[in-house]
Amino acid sequence: MLEYDFMRNAFAAGGIAAIVGLSLFYGDGMLTPAISVLSAVEGVGIGSPLLESLILPLSLIILVGLFLLQSGGTADARNKPGHDGFRD
Repeated sequence: MLEYDFMRNAFAAGGIAAIVGLSLFYGDGMLTPAISVLSAVEGVGIGSPLLESLILPLSLIILVGLFLLQSGGTADARNKPGHDGFRD
C-alpha cells in the first residue's frame, strides 16, 4: 500500500509540475511580444516627444493586429506576395 501512495503522489507532483511549466510557457508567449513591441514604440516616443501620448494606444493596435494575423495561421502564406515559389 505504501508503494501505491508513493506512485500516486509522484504522479500528482508530475501533473502539477506540468501545469506550472505550461503556464510559464504560455505566459512567456504572451509577454515577450508585448515587451518587444512596447520597447520599440517607446523608442519612437524618445525620438519624437510629441508622440509620447500615443505609445500605449499604438502598442495595443500593433499587438492586436499581430495576434489577429497570427490566429489566421500560415496555410495560405504561399498565396501572399513575396512567396518565392520554389518549395511547392
